[in-house]
Amino acid sequence: WAEVQWNFGDGSEIEVGLSWAIHAYETDGTYIVTALYYGEDCPYGVELHITIIVEGCGDVGDCINEDQIDTEFACTEEYVPVCGCNNVTYSNACYAYHYGGVTTFVEGECETAVTDLEGEASWTVYPTPTTGNLVISGLNEGVWPCKMYDSQGRIVLTTEVSNGQEFSLYGLSDGWYTLQIVGVLGSAKRVIVQR
Repeated sequence: WAEVQWNFGDGSEIEVGLSWAIHAYETDGTYIVTALYYGEDCPYGVELHITIIVEGCGDVGDCINEDQIDTEFACTEEYVPVCGCNNVTYSNACYAYHYGGVTTFVEGECETAVTDLEGEASWTVYPTPTTGNLVISGLNEGVWPCKMYDSQGRIVLTTEVSNGQEFSLYGLSDGWYTLQIVGVLGSAKRVIVQR
């Protein structure tokens, strides 16, 4: 068993879950986020604290216009990333506008506060683009939880993988996806599916 208790430092209720969580702050400010990990190998818990500065918060309604969302719109699969006002990276402006409903965005991927640590093993996924099967290499020993997200940030696949394992993306439509190996720094890789 494993459990992480998340305190986001804004007075919201403590969340209990797995190794990652999503939280939306209502106001700008400096917050101390605490993650308290418990597991079989760590029954007394380990605490991680990080200070984050939140700027540009506002009503999500200012950022997302539900009326412009049209998931039937045919966007190209060209990868020219934009960062939406909701701090989500979209593959191009068309996806940001029509699929995300984002009212403003800037060119380039959204920046994150997490960077690779020196000495951290790097991993790769190939082939990309793919016609349906992927191979993951460079992972440390063991079995790793794996999630795949579509261009709108929805989880479309959850599985477990190990180094050198090939797995099928059967059933996923053409498009770009983000593959995350949970618990590995530098854990997200972009995957393009073309049939």
